[in-house]
Amino acid sequence: MDMLSSDYQLKAEATSKRSRPAKNKPADNKADAGFHFIAFVPALGKVWKFDGLERQPQALGSCASDEDWLSLVKPDIRARMEAYEEDQIEFSILSVARDPLPELVNQLAANVRGLEIIQERLSSISESSAGLESTLADSIYENTILGPDESYALTRKTIDEVTVHERQEKEYRACSVEELVHHRQRLGQAQQELRAAIREEQQSQQMDEDHAEGRRYDYGPAIRTWLRFLARKRLIEDLL
Repeated sequence: MDMLSSDYQLKAEATSKRSRPAKNKPADNKADAGFHFIAFVPALGKVWKFDGLERQPQALGSCASDEDWLSLVKPDIRARMEAYEEDQIEFSILSVARDPLPELVNQLAANVRGLEIIQERLSSISESSAGLESTLADSIYENTILGPDESYALTRKTIDEVTVHERQEKEYRACSVEELVHHRQRLGQAQQELRAAIREEQQSQQMDEDHAEGRRYDYGPAIRTWLRFLARKRLIEDLL
């Protein structure tokens, strides 16, 4: 997490300058330190504070990879917010996080690969069991993805690169039909949730791209129009 925070020294300097006599006021009123970045980063088993005005990082405490490290930085952020609230010094907080979409697609690929293994096993069983196909057809969720799908950026390569745990694969290949059906239903339900999460993230990213695109302006037509006006008045001949 990065916090764009106004420097506390700015407040101290402003207070100090207001209390100085006019004759002692220096000629240069430029603040030595204004707005700057303060970054909080979990790394090497600790949470570090990187302040643009400090000489070196400060360790705020130990934190395991599976712990919520934000609890260590909240007191520091809250203290700064409370310190600046009275004088209304503005600040903003920016979170830098990993894009969740690739990980969601990888989870979907693992889900599809598991369904493929189960389907292979069920197909081999149904060939020797009459009347089993209709039962198996009813056990799968409607519109369940069983292979590559461009709408989810799911490719054959991504599915093939998935590593299924050896113990899990052996279980799929050794369990009974009832157990296979149960596993397939479980994976099918999990896939519905994964696909919904991917769709939500795709829509969110598309909205961000549309917003960014809407803020871009093509000044080419205006420039060409002005050039034509200047050419008619023979004002650009000397520049050519």
